[in-house]
Amino acid sequence: MSEYLHGLNELRPVIEAQVNEANATFDLTPLQGVLLSTAFSSVMSELKMYSVFDTMSGASNRPRSTAPGFDDRLCTLFPEVAGDPGYAMTLAEDLAMLRRDMPFARSKEALGDERLAVDDAQRGRKKPWQFWKR
Repeated sequence: MSEYLHGLNELRPVIEAQVNEANATFDLTPLQGVLLSTAFSSVMSELKMYSVFDTMSGASNRPRSTAPGFDDRLCTLFPEVAGDPGYAMTLAEDLAMLRRDMPFARSKEALGDERLAVDDAQRGRKKPWQFWKR
């Protein structure tokens, strides 16, 4: 739950500019790759439960998702969901296939390597209070 210097917020305009294209291309840092993988998992969970929440909500205006704004954004990007809430399951399956094709494992490895390098650098630094080691 910490703030990131380069999180997913800076990717939003890049992705939105390509949302109507057949393909999208963008560069990710290892941290952004891990964050995007987590975001994909969260969105898949919401999509899988969407039709269940729709059935529970019935004709009311209650949200069909536990995430604020998810309903509106989903229906904006995929108007088919408004007419057929079961279409959200198809989207979840498509997202699962996309997630499998993306190199998130490399992001996790690179992030781990970065953390090890930082730890090694911190261990190798002389502590200012240890004047006898200078």
